[in-house]
Amino acid sequence: MMWKRRRVYFRPARSRRDKRMKPITLQQVREAVGGKALTSIPAAHPAIQNVGTDTRLMESSSLFVALRGDRDGHAFIPDAAARGALAALVDEDFDAGQILPNLHYIQVANTDRKSTRLNSSHITI
Repeated sequence: MMWKRRRVYFRPARSRRDKRMKPITLQQVREAVGGKALTSIPAAHPAIQNVGTDTRLMESSSLFVALRGDRDGHAFIPDAAARGALAALVDEDFDAGQILPNLHYIQVANTDRKSTRLNSSHITI
């Protein structure tokens, strides 16, 4: 019996930036995380294309998740807006006096837990 040699084709590894999520509206984000809109959410708003926590990697049409840790992510909201973020997911300790006019805000009890919930409900493709 002759053994046939199988050809194995390898696909190049996809970088983390190649992963895209399904576009979702701000209303769908608010419903998925069970948050409260701190600013009005218009019906004809562009869809969220990416979700991120690092402002250095922020792309346009993104949702910025402000995490608390060694450094407070809420301090980086202006940087995220400057890089093209459409909205920010903030926790309940966020000072409403810091709201920027060109950004939409969704407030939740804990941004870390809610961002995990958002990622699991909207699968990347």
